[in-house]
Amino acid sequence: MEQNGKSWKDLCAEAAVEKDPQRLTELIAEITRLIDAEQLKRSPRQNQKIG
Repeated sequence: MEQNGKSWKDLCAEAAVEKDPQRLTELIAEITRLIDAEQLKRSPRQNQKIG
């Protein structure tokens, strides 16, 4: 979750209609951060380096 409690899905909906390029870039960065964090929680073994 983002600091203001929005999920990545909420942020995607915002990004779909955002007109300001700077704000769109910020939304995409936050969406990416949230999805990456979710993936780490779900599959920590797949993200560990071998060797």
